[in-house]
Amino acid sequence: MNRDTDIVYTRLPGTKVTDEHLIACSKLFSEHYGLWGRQPDPKAPGPKPGSRVRLSPERLRQQSLYDPERCSLVTAHLGDELIGHAFVTEFEYGSFGSVSWITQLVVRTDQRSRGIGSRLCRIACSPSPKPFACGLVSSHPHAVRALERGVGLRCDVDSIQRHAAGLVAASGIPYVQGCQVVGCCIDTAFHVDHTEVDELARHQAGWALGRLAEGQEYFGFAFAATSESCTGDSGNRVAVEVGA
Repeated sequence: MNRDTDIVYTRLPGTKVTDEHLIACSKLFSEHYGLWGRQPDPKAPGPKPGSRVRLSPERLRQQSLYDPERCSLVTAHLGDELIGHAFVTEFEYGSFGSVSWITQLVVRTDQRSRGIGSRLCRIACSPSPKPFACGLVSSHPHAVRALERGVGLRCDVDSIQRHAAGLVAASGIPYVQGCQVVGCCIDTAFHVDHTEVDELARHQAGWALGRLAEGQEYFGFAFAATSESCTGDSGNRVAVEVGA
């Protein structure tokens, strides 16, 4: 078994993310993220239910690296192999403070349940003079739990419902603009298979974000009063590349 201390985490500013990084992340996502579910109109052209959700490097750039000055990439490597990554966008939310929004979180299937997702989230939620919230949009309860473990806070339902629309608008993240938020779920028209997701949510102790309808994802955000709540060392080797 590989030791957790063998995993190297690196944070790259968007301006230093190369095509090679995007190709590797695209491959990891396409092989390990999830499966397509039923589409709204089964007669319309679209992905086959049960087939893998795939994402091209160019599409990944458009969704998660659309503004290199505000977007970053956190990677987890075991030797030369990419075993996990998180893309994050940082922005100011009015007078409330700064927000770290993880736009994609993926861990290789055979490396899950080792805390890698939590460490990626912890590093993605970088230090800020005035942090307000850290969060993500995901169809998977384990991603939400990884966020909570990473930042040391539970997602707060009342705060999510109060601020969700404002966070979406302030983020500038292309794929969520105009999406409707219902409770703690957002309709992104992402029709991934929910069979496993629904079962996992039912067995999560203290799960408060509800159940997903077709095309929805969880809007999981934790709200912090101090910078220490959203930062921390992963316990592994972390390389941070800074620059324009």
